[in-house]
Amino acid sequence: MIDTIAQAILQNMRCIVPKICFYVSGAAQRLIALFKKDSKILQSTALIVFDNPPLSLLNQYAKNKNIELLEIDYKKLGLNLKERNIYLSNTLLNAMQRLDITHCFCFGRLLLVGELLKIYQNKIINFHPSILPLFSGNKAIDKALENKAFLLGNTAHFVDDGIDSGPIIMQSIIKSSEFRDYEDVLSLQIPMIEYIYNNIDSISIKNNIVSIKDSTSYPAFFPSILHNNTKEKKAIFIGNRLDVLDEILQSNIRLEKILILKDSYAHKNIKLENFILFDTKEILLNEIKNCNFDILISNGCPFILPVSSLKKPNQKFINIHPSLLPSLRGKHPINGAILFNKKAGASVHMMNDEVDKGEILSQVEIPLKNLSLALLYKLSFKAEAMAFKIALQNDFKATNKIKIYKESYYSRPKDIKIHINSNNKKLIRTINAFGIENIAATIITKIGEFKVLEIKKIKNKFLKKISPHYKEYEILETYEDKILFLKNDEFLELRFLNRKDISKLKSKMILWGGGY
Repeated sequence: MIDTIAQAILQNMRCIVPKICFYVSGAAQRLIALFKKDSKILQSTALIVFDNPPLSLLNQYAKNKNIELLEIDYKKLGLNLKERNIYLSNTLLNAMQRLDITHCFCFGRLLLVGELLKIYQNKIINFHPSILPLFSGNKAIDKALENKAFLLGNTAHFVDDGIDSGPIIMQSIIKSSEFRDYEDVLSLQIPMIEYIYNNIDSISIKNNIVSIKDSTSYPAFFPSILHNNTKEKKAIFIGNRLDVLDEILQSNIRLEKILILKDSYAHKNIKLENFILFDTKEILLNEIKNCNFDILISNGCPFILPVSSLKKPNQKFINIHPSLLPSLRGKHPINGAILFNKKAGASVHMMNDEVDKGEILSQVEIPLKNLSLALLYKLSFKAEAMAFKIALQNDFKATNKIKIYKESYYSRPKDIKIHINSNNKKLIRTINAFGIENIAATIITKIGEFKVLEIKKIKNKFLKKISPHYKEYEILETYEDKILFLKNDEFLELRFLNRKDISKLKSKMILWGGGY
């Protein structure tokens, strides 16, 4: 009885946490795309069966994720087509049972047969590049184009013993007139597979009809007609933050690709599944070149793009920058706004081959007074989204309302250091311009060098009453992660990055010059 209960619990756990394998052929482009974007599905993937070796790129990706890769070379085995189907199916069955696989996703060319289909009934899902039951079998896209089909698309279906004949789970479509190359159709399989993976426990089948719990089901027209009679724009987004992306998703822009900088804020916080990660210029340029779009929207791209060579006729390349251009061009304008006491804000501009140059389309200003660096970062990204919305409403055309600011450029040095004997204004601006943990400035004193986050003047008459005889640079108090000291007849409160540094400092110590 106990064993039976334990088995039931284990079986239930397997349903809740799927364990995935892939069967892929050819160039394995769909699976490699999932690796490139570091898809969540890979966390549950234990096995890849690949029957078109060698493919070193797939091998390396699998190795990096500790995923077992089984390669089948039919030529070496000397098998005919029927024998290949049997050999593949038996290989899959043995490996799936050995690794306790719950579901298999197929992007392969061969037919699955035999015991595999019985044991894993409605657990093997194939992704076919047509709107089934139309154009089953090989070369489905070519068949659809030859027959002048109005729509192209993909079908995800459970595998049975027929050819692309199993119960249909979901479909995606694209108008055939939009077709440029096979990727226009095949790339739609990526969000499909991620949706199915995320909702695997909500999929059920009854009388050969599939249903997905809480999914929408309503009549639709294709193509849809936009109420504002404006043509839907196809775009590619490149960035490391999310506010502008959220604004795009609420607009009538259709995103063809979302390219997110690896390990960035956007990568760590994005809720979408259908995005691609990049960390090199080579990867980024390749993704741009292989995409059909009207607008490229850049927001936090770390690489300078060769716009003149990339841009095709009628395409627009747009950048959203967190400053009032042409003021504070460069990588770190938000730090520069505080450091040089310049007006903060955001600009949308047409891109060219130079850094943050091109016709300015819209701007939003942020009053700088009393803002910490952390808060200014957040407000700047909100301002970017507002500026983008204005530019979109103006159809990305310049207006006469743009104020021209004095041109400047700022990219922060690797290490920020400042002497405590610098004048108070410079000291305050420099420390506060870099007041977050990973870029904190270093203050140089006679006692040592310390990473600091914030400094501010304390104006309080009581302090003057209790400290009439204090000397320049003398520490009045140490508390929490702060010290209070006197400099140029002003009381300054300095906050340290590391609390342990406070233990090195004591009241009546002199931070600079002679004395204790």
